[in-house]
Amino acid sequence: MPAVNPTRLRFQIDSLMAHYSDPAAFHLALNNLFELYANRALRFGDSTGLRPMMPLYQLPAPVSRQLEVDLERVVNEDPEPALPLADELWPDPYYETRLVAITLLGLYPLSDPQPILDRLNQWIAPNLDLSLLPKLFSNGTRHLQEKFPDVWERYLETYLQSDDAQRVGVGFLGLAEGLHNPQFQNLPALFRLISPFVRSPQPETIRELAHLLRALAGVSPNETGYFLRQILSVSGSPELKRLVNDSLPGFPQEIQRELLPLISRNR
Repeated sequence: MPAVNPTRLRFQIDSLMAHYSDPAAFHLALNNLFELYANRALRFGDSTGLRPMMPLYQLPAPVSRQLEVDLERVVNEDPEPALPLADELWPDPYYETRLVAITLLGLYPLSDPQPILDRLNQWIAPNLDLSLLPKLFSNGTRHLQEKFPDVWERYLETYLQSDDAQRVGVGFLGLAEGLHNPQFQNLPALFRLISPFVRSPQPETIRELAHLLRALAGVSPNETGYFLRQILSVSGSPELKRLVNDSLPGFPQEIQRELLPLISRNR
């Protein structure tokens, strides 16, 4: 992996952006750029504990940052090529190339939510590497969440209504990422939506539900703590205890101290 020379990188990314309107040429040039800076010896991890199972380039941070800056510039100048380019990049086997597709999806200006919803439905397949979901639900739906929050919430509700545990878990991850949106205000509705799942956690989705509860604790620790205390007061199932215990790291110490006796009391 060569050292990142800012002047050289600037020239390389300018050359890449010259292919913005030609998806196949852009794809080839992007992969060539990533191969140049690849460092596959590094290990990878993220806040959800989901580690990619697909190949990684392990790019230096300056390369990824500069690429995102220039993608935002060209999409703002000419948005129409963004979605065809995202469609071209998404089937690529490499994690970072798919992240570029996700970035393009989130940058595309929306007057209609359907183009993003269509791609979410196509891209979130049973064989999807789950490490891509947090980025897809945060970066990839940025404008969807900002401009069509009701559509976004209804979309996620369809996952929670599924009989497929994997789809329900995807819905929990999507709700957690939506909490990063500063415009999100409807916590009571979210608590009502997830209450049946918290009361009767399913082993197949406990990890994703705990991740959602930790995210809720980061946004509103007192309200989330109260929500869990109320449920613990009437239920003491092993799955619930495991769920709350896995959620504790997201809370301040004082709320952890309030929840721990309730977990012990229900044993």
